[in-house]
Amino acid sequence: MKDTENFPGELKYIQRRAELDAARILLLNTHNSEIRYELEHKRRGFALISDLASNLWLGGGSRQVFDTVAGKTNAALNMQRTAILTPNGDGTFSPSVIHGYPAESAEGVLSRRIEISGELLSGKTVRITGADPAELFKELRDAIEIPYVVSAPVYLGSDAAAVLITGRMVEQPPFLLRLGESDAETVGAIGSYMSAALASQRFVEVEERVMTMFNATPIGCDFWSDSLTLIDCNDEALRLLRISSKEEYLSGFWEFSPVRQPDGKASRESALEKLKAAFSSGYERFEWTHQTSCGEMIPVEKVLVRVKYGGKTAVLSWSRDLREYNEVLARLRRHEEELRVALGRAEESGRAKGEFLANISHEIRTPLNVIMSMINNMSDARLDDRQRKSVDMASSSARALASVINNILDFSALDGGRAGMANTVFSVGGVVRASVDSFRARAEAKSLTLLANVLPCVPEMVEGDEARVRQVLDNLIENAIKFTKFGGVIADASLMAVHGDRVQILFNVSDTGIGIDDDRADRIFKPFTQIDGSFTREFGGAGLGLAIIKRIVELMDGKIWFDSTPGDGSKFSFYVTLKPAQRAACEEACPRGEETGETGDLNGMRVLLVEDNEMNQMIAEELLSEMGAETTIANNGLEALDILRKESFNIVLMDIQMPEMDGITATINIRRNPAYAGLPILALTAHSLPSDRDKSLSSGMNDHLSKPIDAKILYSALKRWGKR
Repeated sequence: MKDTENFPGELKYIQRRAELDAARILLLNTHNSEIRYELEHKRRGFALISDLASNLWLGGGSRQVFDTVAGKTNAALNMQRTAILTPNGDGTFSPSVIHGYPAESAEGVLSRRIEISGELLSGKTVRITGADPAELFKELRDAIEIPYVVSAPVYLGSDAAAVLITGRMVEQPPFLLRLGESDAETVGAIGSYMSAALASQRFVEVEERVMTMFNATPIGCDFWSDSLTLIDCNDEALRLLRISSKEEYLSGFWEFSPVRQPDGKASRESALEKLKAAFSSGYERFEWTHQTSCGEMIPVEKVLVRVKYGGKTAVLSWSRDLREYNEVLARLRRHEEELRVALGRAEESGRAKGEFLANISHEIRTPLNVIMSMINNMSDARLDDRQRKSVDMASSSARALASVINNILDFSALDGGRAGMANTVFSVGGVVRASVDSFRARAEAKSLTLLANVLPCVPEMVEGDEARVRQVLDNLIENAIKFTKFGGVIADASLMAVHGDRVQILFNVSDTGIGIDDDRADRIFKPFTQIDGSFTREFGGAGLGLAIIKRIVELMDGKIWFDSTPGDGSKFSFYVTLKPAQRAACEEACPRGEETGETGDLNGMRVLLVEDNEMNQMIAEELLSEMGAETTIANNGLEALDILRKESFNIVLMDIQMPEMDGITATINIRRNPAYAGLPILALTAHSLPSDRDKSLSSGMNDHLSKPIDAKILYSALKRWGKR
């Protein structure tokens, strides 16, 4: 037992480690979402600017410019509303074009006269998110009915010709993150384009407007003639390659690329191929590497567009610097690697916790099985009153200890998402009556009435997790008896609803006990919580039972609730979703002629008990002998395989954790022999977690029974499987 003394501390350490890993994963996920958002919106911004440039060059008045910008900005940047304000001549501005507004508010917005702060007209982009003070530019945001905005001024010469404001109505991370730096950069660039577009309207020739746009753009651009000669560039192209004069750029362009590109192709030949393709198709997009005179490599994204220049066909080349983009991408990949490592640690922590709980379960249940079995044997002996009282107290304490252990292990499994649901055919009425019968002696000891009532509308047989339904009922009935001094307890079941091939079964457990105060009702289903948590409380318990059954009910697509009046009693109700069983399944679950028998009517049944613990061997053999079965013992899986080669048996009871060969491996080896395909193998083990049951069944076992051994459950399982 010393190995289990450190169980609470070790479990707490593992849980804390898992919580820290989970918190780190959430932080990395949030950070990654923000990086992905910025990366994606930088890409969208570049595409939007390229698209707007092509459209704005087509000419038209300021209204066309505003309409184009408003519509494309909303779509490209995931904005919900965009408004372009123009001056009224009296120092105020009014929306000239709006996009994304509902019809009922559009007219009102368009009619408003708004005073614009000097800060919004300073030439800088302004971004307002939920992280900023609520009063920041509140009047403006209320007037245009956009709470989260990015704003950029549009100048024509030295005068403010318009104010571009775009934004969103909500911020809903992680699906819709706050407006980022990439949004502000893009909106600022759009403002510059609008300024250039408005200025270009003063010129008659389209080429002059193109040049205005060309020189105003914050992205490196150059023109190529149809003879594949470089004929012009803007100032941003010079800054990108750190060149001081346009003449140097035009005459030595090929010197500003390495001899070969990263894909191994010669730079000059590859570039000429792309230019020819752009002249042919009208559009080309690709990545390129430039090289400065100092030898620095500059990765860029090139977009080639066929345009008219000087009355002739030309290609306009845009060059977007990818250094920042690649840095962000590298950072994202580092974070994804950190996330992968953190997930690995979390999974390893989860596995360690699962293994720890499985080992603890085995180490505790094995001696507890012996204790409870010995106490049961003693209770059958002739005892005087004092001895009988001592045995009853020991039995009650052992059951209480088993209940606490079960609750702790169950809660840990449910909390870690390792609690699976079994699917068996069972009788709803049988479960209700069995649960009530198991507490009848306890109710009679307190002079309480205990009744079961199953309405005829309930399907006779259903498919679902019988053990989990029974666990919920047992907990509620036990609590009802515990908190009731006078009167009684009633457990009933009825049909609540039918949805296709599923039914919702409603269960109620009502009592005439002490009831629950309203101020304590909100924490009744919280873990580690009791109605009375004081040192003077009358009723014991770890405060886990109701929290556990709430999660179990929810796993079965159900819900649990209660009604209570202090002093008059409580009524706990829950429903679960089950499937009515087909006739064949019902016959298999309840074969004809099979009735609940008494101890001793398994005469002639040969049982192979595979168990390494001597005390457990003795207890199981004694129980089986009382039931009339003949028992042969194997101390491990290897011995079991050897015995099966020599003798025949009706059924095998298989422990899991054993030396030399465990029960799972032994079962797999047995099932490899076609001669044993129909031999029932039942796990009889201290491993009681749902994941343990899944492992048993997946290895080829027919059922999974947990220690401490319940004689009635063991008898029922032997009766069910041993006669097949």
